[in-house]
Amino acid sequence: MTKALLTLSLLLISTVLYAQLAVHTPQPRIVYQRNNQNGAQVPIAGSCPADANRIEARVEAMVPGQGIATNWTIIDPAPRNGRFSGQLSVRGGWYRLGVRAYRNGDLLAETTVERVGVGEVFIVSGQSNAQGNPWTPVAGASDDRVSVVDFRDENLPEFNLPLTFSHASAGRKMAPYNFLHVFGMLGDRLTARLNVPVLFLGAAYGGTNSNVWRLSAQGQDPGGTPGPYLQPYRAMSAALDHYARRTGVRAVLWHQGESDNGFRGQQEYVANVKVVIDKTRQQSGYSRLPWIMSRVSYIGGRTDPAIIAGQNELINTVEGVWPGPETDLYTSPDDRGDGLHFSGNGLVRFADLWNNSLTDQFFSQSQPGTLTGSSPEITTGLIVPIGARSGQTITVPYVRPEGFTSDSPFVVRLFTVDGQQLADLGTGTQNPLTVRLPETLPTGTYTVRVDATNPAIVGRPSQPFGVTAPTPMPTTQPGTATSVRRIGYEYDALTHGFNLFVDADGPVEVKVQRLNGTFADNGWFTTNAGAFRDSYNYTRFYPPVRPGEGGVEAGQYLISARRIGQPTSEKAIAVVLSGGFRTIFPANETPTTPPVETPSTPQTPTTPQTPTTTNSTVAGLRKVGYKYDAPTHGFQLLTDADGPVEVRLERLDGPFAETGWGPVTSFTGESGYTAQRFYAPVAPGVGGVVAGRYRLSARLTSQPDAVITSEVTLAYGVFSIFIAQAPVTQPGSTTSATTTPPKTGTVAAGIDRLGYKYDAPTHGFQVLVAAERPVQISLERIDGPFGPTDWQTAVSYTEQPGYSQQRLYLPVSPGVGGVVAGTYRIKARLVNQPDTEVSVEVVLQYGVFQAYPPQQLIRAPRANDKLQPRVVSGCAGCVPLQVQREY
Repeated sequence: MTKALLTLSLLLISTVLYAQLAVHTPQPRIVYQRNNQNGAQVPIAGSCPADANRIEARVEAMVPGQGIATNWTIIDPAPRNGRFSGQLSVRGGWYRLGVRAYRNGDLLAETTVERVGVGEVFIVSGQSNAQGNPWTPVAGASDDRVSVVDFRDENLPEFNLPLTFSHASAGRKMAPYNFLHVFGMLGDRLTARLNVPVLFLGAAYGGTNSNVWRLSAQGQDPGGTPGPYLQPYRAMSAALDHYARRTGVRAVLWHQGESDNGFRGQQEYVANVKVVIDKTRQQSGYSRLPWIMSRVSYIGGRTDPAIIAGQNELINTVEGVWPGPETDLYTSPDDRGDGLHFSGNGLVRFADLWNNSLTDQFFSQSQPGTLTGSSPEITTGLIVPIGARSGQTITVPYVRPEGFTSDSPFVVRLFTVDGQQLADLGTGTQNPLTVRLPETLPTGTYTVRVDATNPAIVGRPSQPFGVTAPTPMPTTQPGTATSVRRIGYEYDALTHGFNLFVDADGPVEVKVQRLNGTFADNGWFTTNAGAFRDSYNYTRFYPPVRPGEGGVEAGQYLISARRIGQPTSEKAIAVVLSGGFRTIFPANETPTTPPVETPSTPQTPTTPQTPTTTNSTVAGLRKVGYKYDAPTHGFQLLTDADGPVEVRLERLDGPFAETGWGPVTSFTGESGYTAQRFYAPVAPGVGGVVAGRYRLSARLTSQPDAVITSEVTLAYGVFSIFIAQAPVTQPGSTTSATTTPPKTGTVAAGIDRLGYKYDAPTHGFQVLVAAERPVQISLERIDGPFGPTDWQTAVSYTEQPGYSQQRLYLPVSPGVGGVVAGTYRIKARLVNQPDTEVSVEVVLQYGVFQAYPPQQLIRAPRANDKLQPRVVSGCAGCVPLQVQREY
């Protein structure tokens, strides 16, 4: 009995010793950046018994030969209020950290943290070839010493960023914003060479050019729905503030340049990226933070010497910028399956290129950012969207380690940009914290900081953000009529972001109601006052749950606005939403509420308006046209001529940046055209050429006074606007849907119906078949390149009524590659029976349509069918109510 009691007592004492001592920093699998002498000051903090008066720590190598053990060392000689903090000098390696608490000579508690590293930390940034994707299979790290933070969210909610580190195994994410991609493989190569652990952080953003990186780094809106949220730089900001501030960092691995190909010269590229470099150094506090600069520009089958020269200039002239991989040399299908993104064996080569660029000379001579004292326990995130106004409610995200109870209070404090405290804005236990800026706060630049109050811990402030004091509105005199002068909106169909604008002579409230389905935020809401686009002075933003999910989906809506407290001032108009910026209720125009149109059969593509074209002939200029990918905002102005051509694009119903004359480049992607000028979006569906009315102009460089000019409302697809020596062709007339009659006996053989479902924003495409026996399906593009075009057996399918089999064509990533808008030949046949082939030519439309037999209703329309806008003649600045239904 005595022996049993003694054993139980020892177990209880051991449990108490461990329960009373908790290490909050460092976390398992974290890696701290070492200096060039192979050492680091590892911060150690946590909670301890209240009567402890000494905290000691030591490290032991997890595996013999992978680190140098230390002796027990006092890290905090006087812990207070049950909390301790200090640093331990540690050499490069992979360790088990031991921590123990004493009261004088009595051991009170002891604990350990497994896998704490001192080694190399990298931030990977740039665009898609740095970011990776979830569809391409990539090997993870096999070495236990390669770490990531396994988190990614399209919206980048900083309050959800974890301080939990993971092994970089296959399928992991790389917080704040990347997929693992090739960096697990790179980690294996580095740990084998350096014998220290490696941590990768991800801050790339697919499809971005250097100009949007510069603008967002400067705190400016680069355009599109993510713009007010300061993407793409916001991912870099989160990596620096929430992680590198806690770990240190060796370098930024920069791989970007494809989206600048053909759009920027050498000096503009240098200037843009130099701003980003300087911002990372200022924000991190490491004035010589190294960058490794890839030489990269390859896209669309061509490299751009100006971009490569710009990257080399940055390497040669900016201190601390080192040469990275030269990836434009690797363009074979074995390296890039889709002609752009690394895949297959190309992924292994890409990892090897990075490993070869991280030379021994780089590790010995570059100046990493290392911790010199305690790391912050609380870091405050960015205040977004930008454009805060005095009296406005803001959300304040923050990141903190474990060790706070669920009811631990936090406070948000407001400061001037030079550190003068102005006010406590509010307290709470949630994350993020929602607080209101003072009504009297003058226009200026400010920061906020989240502090803990119990225990008292000072956090690290946010990055500066701008606040604008509202401009006082003119006071309406008694008896004066009040009015809503204009109503407009800006809609990003790809992300479901919706901004409603009102121009009025006093405060207004707005309401959005869906007419052909359900919509949650359908009540009256007050608006924010200010100076907004196109001289609107009130706005309300309806955000999606996340990009492309929830929020304001495509459809028909009743949009209403009225002066607050004045119901008789209400104006309401029904619209079918169209991407881009629109004024739907001009001043002095009485809106009407048209009925919802219900087409009885699937619609064929609408012919866009006849363009107004001047100059019926220019010698040597044979053809002018355009190709518009509405979901991504990509736009190509196409020409066919005997000599060099210049073209120009001007928007007639709103602002547009690139309005100057510019040369075309060789182009063979569309039949009948030999050259193009490409207007790229900031990112797919962000900025670029938004839907609207434009003036397209073309001229031979040798004849600047002979100009072909055409005004068009853009339509989705490829259209001619001018053909020499022939009547002007209406856009769309050459690409209307046609049906090739099926071969004799096809229906009898068992193919009853052929259709397709096309998700234009993502480029996802399904060929659908109703047949009694197994079929094979093939897809060919008529007006451009496309692959694969092989025959493949369909699989069982039951989602769409009337169909039993399908073949799915996936994009490389949403909106990238895959089936782009155009004219296609869809073919189906019974397996291995070529004589049963059905072949149908169609111009793809967004939705689900039957292609064969033609003009046969799939099913009756339903009240909640999604509506897609059509563009019709004479509708500049409005949204017509002619629609096609998505079945």
